[in-house]
Amino acid sequence: MGYLSQRKKSERENIFLKISATIFAFLTLCSFTSLEGIFPDLLFHFYFLNFAVLIYAFYIGRFVYGGVFLVFLVINFFHISAFANIVFNDKANPEHHMALEYTADYNKDLVDTGALVLRSGYLDFGNKSQARYWVMEKNNHAFNLIRVDFSNSLSSVRSQNFHQLSTFIETLDDPVIIYGDFGEPAWSANMRDFLQKTGLKVKNRLVFATQKSSFNPFSLPTFYVLGFSNLGIDSLHVNTSTGNTFPVITMLLCFD
Repeated sequence: MGYLSQRKKSERENIFLKISATIFAFLTLCSFTSLEGIFPDLLFHFYFLNFAVLIYAFYIGRFVYGGVFLVFLVINFFHISAFANIVFNDKANPEHHMALEYTADYNKDLVDTGALVLRSGYLDFGNKSQARYWVMEKNNHAFNLIRVDFSNSLSSVRSQNFHQLSTFIETLDDPVIIYGDFGEPAWSANMRDFLQKTGLKVKNRLVFATQKSSFNPFSLPTFYVLGFSNLGIDSLHVNTSTGNTFPVITMLLCFD
């Protein structure tokens, strides 16, 4: 390759890296301000793209740019991981276990025959949204299990649902486990406020499942298992999606 061609190639690489650095700096700033509302659903994809450009910068020997992108990556990693587990499930003292599934039919979710259902019902949020709940006992431990599906609700409706759900949780004396499709990522404003009000934590790794795929890295992770410090997840598996139904998610919860 001639000198002029190499120089033009180097200039194009520098322009690309400069534009990328400017965009990432802006988006990083936005993610910590009120401007985050512009792209809350894209925060993880921004993190994913940031990682790809970081690898590219080091690959072509632009180590200064690579260092800049590494700083952005670390900042956004801690921003996301403050509310969600990126790779691993939370662990807890495996004194007791309970098998649970998330299925298209909530009546099939309770697969643990050793868990006793004391009572069950629905939480009616008044906006055509419902949540299913069970009061259960396992190994002489009573707890509340709540299944949600906010995937088809607008953001404004989900905000009301989160508020009513947090109000309901405040009335409970026994520990609570909430699982399901929340319709938005854990780092969104609605989810952040909900987690902070209730003291619940995300226990599962990010699940990139859609109604047509059991794994799509470009999908928005909206499935979560929430609980307090005594709850962990020994295993979580996303089964192959069939048709247009959401894949069955099989979980083995552990608690003390």
